[in-house]
Amino acid sequence: MSTTIASPSLRRRLSVPLAGPILIVYLILGGMFVPHFLGTTNITSILFSVAALLPAVLGMQLLLVLGRFDLSIGGTASLSGMLAGLILMRYGSVSLAICLGLMVGATVGGIAGYVISHFRVDPLIATLALLGVVRSLALVANDGRIVAGLPDRFGWIADARVATIPVLIVLSIFLVVGAAAATRHLVIFRRFYAAGNNPAAAAHAGLNVPGLLILGYVLAGVGAALTGLIQASRTLSSSPLLFDSLAIEAITACIIGGGSLSGGRGGMFGAAVGLLVVSATDNLVIMLGISVYWQSLAVGVLLLIAVLGSPMAEEVRNRLVNLFSSLKQ
Repeated sequence: MSTTIASPSLRRRLSVPLAGPILIVYLILGGMFVPHFLGTTNITSILFSVAALLPAVLGMQLLLVLGRFDLSIGGTASLSGMLAGLILMRYGSVSLAICLGLMVGATVGGIAGYVISHFRVDPLIATLALLGVVRSLALVANDGRIVAGLPDRFGWIADARVATIPVLIVLSIFLVVGAAAATRHLVIFRRFYAAGNNPAAAAHAGLNVPGLLILGYVLAGVGAALTGLIQASRTLSSSPLLFDSLAIEAITACIIGGGSLSGGRGGMFGAAVGLLVVSATDNLVIMLGISVYWQSLAVGVLLLIAVLGSPMAEEVRNRLVNLFSSLKQ
């Protein structure tokens, strides 16, 4: 009896995240049954939502590669946006507000990474506890009130255009391409995949796994902070409770984009397409005249489909790999 051994390259070519087929279904059904769903205005609105959430999602994808996650990113985004808004209202310095917001994200992420890597606290417990802390700080920062009326010059992040194309959308494309290239070619990010696949083997090979964890959480915190700053620029206001569902949306986008909670899998392009599916889902809820209170349910169903569909997709892929390998012999 001969055993068929499939090549890794063949497996990669046949590996298609669920986000792709779901997005195609959305485009077909939405274009057929939802008026103006494929209109320029609505597509631009979806892309704006994707651009705002993209930094947080890419940061979450890095953590999932390591086999970790961060439930506190919503609180981090809110706290960064709130502190940036308060700095803008008091001192009027856009650069100072942005720098402070990003520093807050890096600090919160660094704390999470250090606690998880050095004290071996489960990410669920550590980041859930940190979520409570940063959410409270966001509320305390302005007594639970929204910071409104931010200076118009802060809106350049979201309002700037090049030949009628929003700069924010263009920058988000560059961000995805840059992040994908970095994770594919830079040694430090290749080590993320090695540590996520087998942390014990990676440590035995000399990799600084705790250091990689801290770096991953710092980058995830910076990504969440950047999302908070972008949203504040779009609305010229900051809210302490704006990003309550950010963590579940980010995890859902990454999972349906090909990521895995077990680590060692997933890419930036897949996460971006997954985020596009999540944003399109939220948009469809609104376009269909359904109450916005159902949006979280729709995202939850997406996550469940991704989790349940991954084993089935893996089985189909394995069967196809074995079929093609047999045909080559």
